Amino acid sequence: MNIKDDITTLRQFLGTIMPAGTIFSLQDTSKTPETGLLCIELLPLNAETTRQITAAHNKVERNFRLIYYGKSNIDVIGVTDLLRKKITNQTKMRVGNGYTAIDAFSASRPFKTESEIDAVIFILQTSFVEKRTFPNVPKMDHIGIKFKL
Repeated sequence: MNIKDDITTLRQFLGTIMPAGTIFSLQDTSKTPETGLLCIELLPLNAETTRQITAAHNKVERNFRLIYYGKSNIDVIGVTDLLRKKITNQTKMRVGNGYTAIDAFSASRPFKTESEIDAVIFILQTSFVEKRTFPNVPKMDHIGIKFKL
């Protein structure tokens, strides 16, 4: 699964949860945020980890940062509670031909930005299993056995 599909699916999923009027920003944290803005981005550090789990499969883990800018501290706390309940009740999201599992969700303490807007940061950890690719090797078409006495 590619990262673009993950981000787009995450935006669609959050669009069904977030209050009406929420503005979404993908992979772009605004320098001048406005109230009702939710930024979705792949974390810049440790964004993706790939681990071999079997000879034929890898587990890919991706971490996303969500930043919500609210109207007030109470608004931010309300959205935090809403997201926590909805996201932790969801075990996976359909992405393309497969599924991405929701592994963990955490939230920061609400804070005021430099422009005096209340905000909160969420970290969403996801993972999926993908098949490893191997080169095509020609099959043996004949095996002969010779005996020497």
